Amino acid sequence: MNHLTDSAVLTRLNGGEPVECMGVPVSKLPLLYRSLYQLSRCVVRGVECLMAEDKMAMRLTPAVIAKHMQVLSERFGMPSVYVAPRVSSQDALRLMAKNAPFIAGNGNLYMPFLGARLRAVPRVKPISTQLNAAAQLLVLAVLHHRVPLPLTYEGARVFLRVSQGSLHSALAQLQDVGLFVSQHADAASRCLALQPLATGHELWERALPLLQNPCRRCIETEFLPRNLDFCAADETALAERTLLAAPATPVYAVALRDYRRRAGVETDLLLGEAEAPKQLQLWLYAPTFIHGDRADDLSLYLTLRSHPDERVQQALESLLLHFPW
Repeated sequence: MNHLTDSAVLTRLNGGEPVECMGVPVSKLPLLYRSLYQLSRCVVRGVECLMAEDKMAMRLTPAVIAKHMQVLSERFGMPSVYVAPRVSSQDALRLMAKNAPFIAGNGNLYMPFLGARLRAVPRVKPISTQLNAAAQLLVLAVLHHRVPLPLTYEGARVFLRVSQGSLHSALAQLQDVGLFVSQHADAASRCLALQPLATGHELWERALPLLQNPCRRCIETEFLPRNLDFCAADETALAERTLLAAPATPVYAVALRDYRRRAGVETDLLLGEAEAPKQLQLWLYAPTFIHGDRADDLSLYLTLRSHPDERVQQALESLLLHFPW
């Protein structure tokens, strides 16, 4: 038997008793059958049957497989079972429609002469440990009261200008991680709407383990590309909003995608002398997406939450304390 299907399935069908498969003579079979199948004989639940393991020499359609199993059954005088590493759900339905027995390594099984039918076990979705960029932006938009609740596809699309596929994926992920539950805002239109399981600071606490640091890279530069939506970031931005002292080297942020698209096209001095160093953070999304001219407080917190300086941590606590939850 094929190692992908192995005898475990047959053992289960046989009430836990091991099933022994034995070779059968194939010298009198047409060359086509000998080249396509490895044949063996076994007894399952008292019924002798022929196992025809696909050698994968060529692609066989369900109609061809059903015809071959019928020929083998007539030739050997016992039910013939098609065996393959995998049988798709669609092909499984076609084989069953033709009453052709089969065993597949992916879990599909149909042996009508034993009254046995098993379906492939669906793969379990991996539990998300981090929200994707679009889903994170939607959570931040809800926390900043920038999108109406319940969250609908149309409402999210107005705020978040991403592809249709990315938006659907983001809405699905918000449900998968348990931050939002689905309902229907309009029973007539069956329009999907998502309601958060918590709001305000409680939603922030639930989402925080899933939110990623938007800063992907930090580079040192004397010049910054012209016409980019950059803004103060890191300790520079935190110092503007709290009592924290500003760092010696100013830090700014811009969307990584925008930087890649425009860097090298036009450059201009941002501030001060040509020799004055600056740090530029490249973010996963536009840092100005909420306020238009500055990074939002929650994204700023995410870039600094692992900062080792106690003064920075105290400033971050003050930032959240005054946030309009």
